[in-house]
Amino acid sequence: MILPIIWFFLTILLSACATVNEPLKTWDPKHGYRPTSKPPFGPNDHTVFGLHFSGGGIRAAAFAYGVLEELANTTVKVNGQSRRLLDEIDYVNGVSGGSFTAAYQS
Repeated sequence: MILPIIWFFLTILLSACATVNEPLKTWDPKHGYRPTSKPPFGPNDHTVFGLHFSGGGIRAAAFAYGVLEELANTTVKVNGQSRRLLDEIDYVNGVSGGSFTAAYQS
């Protein structure tokens, strides 16, 4: 009877976070991943096109892949030229399973 209780508390103890991020010493609003530090937009600088892929494990990654595949197959006219919609993406963001596809696309 006592062994399951010990295993329970041992599991809780070992599942806690082991490290803590140190606070920033300085903060520069022009440094890091911010819209102001992003390079100029592509040929279509009038429209900002961003994607966010949600989480959900392998299903989220598969769904995000399908979205990117369809964007690659869809063409639009930009400044009189035909371009893939995939090439017009300015921002990509993702969490959990969606972050795998988001990282690959960037």
